[in-house]
Amino acid sequence: MKRNIYVTALLMAGLVSATVYPVRAAGTQALAAEANNAVAIAQTAVDDARDSIQGGKDMVTKLKGNPALINEVKKVLVDASKSWAEALKALESAKATAAKVAGAPDLNKAKNLKMMTQVDASVAEANAKVVRTGLYFVEAAAANRTQSLPVIRDAMQDADAAAAQVKFNREQVRNILAGK
Repeated sequence: MKRNIYVTALLMAGLVSATVYPVRAAGTQALAAEANNAVAIAQTAVDDARDSIQGGKDMVTKLKGNPALINEVKKVLVDASKSWAEALKALESAKATAAKVAGAPDLNKAKNLKMMTQVDASVAEANAKVVRTGLYFVEAAAANRTQSLPVIRDAMQDADAAAAQVKFNREQVRNILAGK
């Protein structure tokens, strides 16, 4: 009788593990797909910013005249450079974290890794938008479209504030996940 219970327990354990493992694997694969999607969106934003930088280099050579405007463009380019570095750093972090999601030892770890991937990807995307907005300013200044500069200045401030908030949120998520 004890032997039958033991055999039944082994069979049940095998059945449970055979049904649970595919669910975990499917769950982590779905999470990995979500993480990779977040990285792809951030990569597109960074690529668009890279294209804007190339165009901005051409625009800088067209700047003439107004020394105050040229100084403002220099400041915008310095700020855009910092955002560019942050975007690249966050994108690399998102890629590295996304690569770990599918191989996570359990579903909770996979969820946490996916969440970190998404927040890093959001930081990359937000900073890429700051770069693009800054380069719109350079383009408008080079084309002497000074009437559009106040609107672009406001957009730059908004993009910068949004990027700072996303970065703050990333740190909050990191702290929460570190406490788990």
